Amino acid sequence: NIAAVKQLKDQGKVKYVLGFNEPDMGDQSNMSVSDALALWPKLESIGLPLGSPATSWPTNQWITDFMDSAIKQHRRVDFICVHMYVGTDDKSFVQVLQDVYNKYHLPIWVTEFATADWAAASPGANHYTAEQALGFMQRLLPQLESLSFVQRYSWFSGDPKSNALWPSALVDGAGHLTTMGAWYAAYKPNQAVKR
Repeated sequence: NIAAVKQLKDQGKVKYVLGFNEPDMGDQSNMSVSDALALWPKLESIGLPLGSPATSWPTNQWITDFMDSAIKQHRRVDFICVHMYVGTDDKSFVQVLQDVYNKYHLPIWVTEFATADWAAASPGANHYTAEQALGFMQRLLPQLESLSFVQRYSWFSGDPKSNALWPSALVDGAGHLTTMGAWYAAYKPNQAVKR
């Protein structure tokens, strides 16, 4: 895989590399901090800007241990990847990002975020509505745009049938944009992207 990514880099098709996906979770990349650090030089060898692992919460012990050890070992981490699944509290969301930045002074990419109710036993039992999730998005995105250290962000579109994430769906069951999806698609297009 490293050789394949290097080839894509040489072809100009890859410009960044993201670290391990939720290594603190058993159903994701599921690895110890020491295993991640042992493999990290392989990711560094690609020679592209390299994002940290993205844990299930950006201030949990796994990522703290990883970053502290990476700094001591002089490992290269060019930006912090963040996953945050919350309710609708945009102020707390921004404060967590500020805390992460204050600790490491590295740019932040919010590579997954959405409104989620992980305890919901059914879509109808979800504590949030699509309207509440949209309101959260509409309050939060201008704040993300205003934070100089947030370089990228990407909403995680929930499956419209998901108990936990249906209010965050950008696309409905028929493949059409939801109200949220249409708003997100029209919000501040990235002018740097060649269409």
